[in-house]
This record gives sequence, C-alpha cells and structure tokens, in this order.
Amino acid sequence: MEPSGPRPRSNPGNLPLIRNKHTATGTSGSSNGFLYFVVGALVVGVIVLGVMFFNAERNDSPLENAAEAVSRAADDVGDAARNAN
Repeated sequence: MEPSGPRPRSNPGNLPLIRNKHTATGTSGSSNGFLYFVVGALVVGVIVLGVMFFNAERNDSPLENAAEAVSRAADDVGDAARNAN
C-alpha cells in the first residue's frame, strides 16, 4: 500500500527546492514598501506646508508663543494666590 497524500516532486540531482515567494498577483509584498514610503513622505510634507501656511498670519515665533503662554500661566497662578488669601 502506498502512503496517502501528495507525491513529492521529482528533484533531479538533489537540487534544493526553492519556493515561490510571490503573492497570487505575481508581485512581492516588499516592492510596494517604497511606494508607501514616498506617499507617506508627501502626505507629511503637505501637512507641514499647510501648518506653516495657516500659521503665517501670525508673526510670532514659537519662542514668543511659549513665553506668552508661560506669562499667562504665571498671571493665573498669581491671581489664584491673591484670591486664596
């Protein structure tokens, strides 16, 4: 009685069998990685340019914005301390 299941492929000369690494569509998955990287970089670039464009109306630098925020917070703390007494 022969064993059940698929028969092994013939392998002339005992060469190593190489399995096909391609998907059903015939393209490998890694070839699209670069395309995804480029599209992602373009999306990030558009977002950065959009933020720069819409924040261009204000002439304050980020350092000035941070200093103003700290000043407002210090004023709020001072007001709260005065009201607590």
